[in-house]
Amino acid sequence: MTKQKTNPNPTSPQQAFLQTSRLLRWLAATVVLATFPFDLPQTPYVYLLVAAIALYNAVSYVRHPWTKAVFNSAFVAIVIDSIFVGILLALAGTVNTPYCALLAFNIMGAAYLFRLRGAIIVFLLQAVMLILVSQYSPWDEVEFSQIRLLVILLFMLLALGAWVERLSRNGQQERLALLSQQHQDDSERQRLIALVNSLSDAIFVVSDRGKIIEYNEAAHILTGSSEDIHGKLFAKTIVLRPRSNHSAEPVDILKENSSAQHRRDLQILLEDGSSIDLDIGVTPVHSADEQAVEYIFVCEDITKERSLDEQRSAFISVASHELRTPLAILEGSLETALLSKDQFSEDTKNLLEQSHRNARYLAGIVKDITMLSEAQNDNLPIQLTRLSADAILKDLVKDFEDQARQKNIRIVTTVDKDTPPVLSTERYVHEILQNFLTNALKYSDKGTITLSARPAKNGGAVLAVADEGLGISPKDQKMLFTKFFRVEDFRTRSTGGTGLGLYLCMEIAQRMGARLWCKSTPGKGSTFFLEIPPYSKLQGDQSEVVNAQVANLVDDI
Repeated sequence: MTKQKTNPNPTSPQQAFLQTSRLLRWLAATVVLATFPFDLPQTPYVYLLVAAIALYNAVSYVRHPWTKAVFNSAFVAIVIDSIFVGILLALAGTVNTPYCALLAFNIMGAAYLFRLRGAIIVFLLQAVMLILVSQYSPWDEVEFSQIRLLVILLFMLLALGAWVERLSRNGQQERLALLSQQHQDDSERQRLIALVNSLSDAIFVVSDRGKIIEYNEAAHILTGSSEDIHGKLFAKTIVLRPRSNHSAEPVDILKENSSAQHRRDLQILLEDGSSIDLDIGVTPVHSADEQAVEYIFVCEDITKERSLDEQRSAFISVASHELRTPLAILEGSLETALLSKDQFSEDTKNLLEQSHRNARYLAGIVKDITMLSEAQNDNLPIQLTRLSADAILKDLVKDFEDQARQKNIRIVTTVDKDTPPVLSTERYVHEILQNFLTNALKYSDKGTITLSARPAKNGGAVLAVADEGLGISPKDQKMLFTKFFRVEDFRTRSTGGTGLGLYLCMEIAQRMGARLWCKSTPGKGSTFFLEIPPYSKLQGDQSEVVNAQVANLVDDI
């Protein structure tokens, strides 16, 4: 199929009008010179008028910034042409002259460019000029011979043909450009459809009423239906249930939350009793006028990934359980030996202390890995209690005051009197704050560590640990809460660590509905924040446990 040649840069309607009006202006000037009688008193003025319009026409071809405002404006051109015809009619001494037909081209140009409003404005301008000419023209009426009338008539026909040809040519160029653009858009759309259909993830486009508008091939396969699902309700086509409770009511994601969301706790139950675990991302898309909303659902089958995660978690659970007991025995034995009254040589004592430190270090790693596995698999045990910020910070000071004293670091607490108690799991709050405080001691050689508490905007509490240590660069701050990340600084290389501590804190905080962030200035210290909501926003598979515990707490109160 041959490709039709099109102008890649079609002339705009205004440019087409200006080009055509220049041509007609030359023709009109020529016709006036050829047809206006030579022996009349006003003839010199006619020639002067023609010279002025010719000068205007010539200058309009000049490409210069200062000429654009006047000579490349279609509205200015229409007004000047109307004035030109009005003066010509006045010089002819009457409105009953063949030159009056020139006004029709001005109205046509105004209607072409500015629609009805432009045509009305030019019509009113011309009406005023015609009235003034008919009442106050100082010249006698000019009589034209038959030959002159014939020349003017032929000019009008020629001008009309040129007008129609020029504007229709531009219209054709625009149509061809639109057809070319439409063809490109169709090709892009077909490529996009092919690309989306080649994806392994199921993609649905759903209206704000929950009806399916578009979907790809993977989405059709996920539904298990051979029928067209356009217009069907998403919640009934893809029946989602909590992974932890197959007997629960189906979940309608849009009814629960109409904003952007990401869910990994839902699955589809198949007729043969098996299930498909899904990772579902929902993104709202607003129309240009912000009135209509559509939702893009991206559903990824993570059944195999879940299976591997469960196998990994089972391995970690067994391995950590098997490691925990011998490590505890080893740590206890070494501690007992160090506390015994037996006299050891200095070298033996140093070896025992080194072994004890490493045993505690290994025990800490095992503990972090175990808790991380529980957090990632939503298996964190929940035990809600009413927590006081003041009591939490005091317990932390007791736990770490000996370590701080050894490094000549002072730990102080400041608690805002308006800080409310929060409902959360004490173990996890302590775990996060202990990690913050451990890092503060690890990366500080002197100064003061401040533990503070203040009310949060949402009614919860914000707990913070601020140190005067090394500080963290802005680049490293972005990576602090990622897995296995450690700050790349020659001053921190001597300190040990797996890079799991802050990542674990983030995982726990997300399960608690809490929020973590950090503010730091290199060389001046860092402050880590934990914002605890008034009550924990836990995952769906823990909601029944939480509801029961909240009910018990209310009964106790």
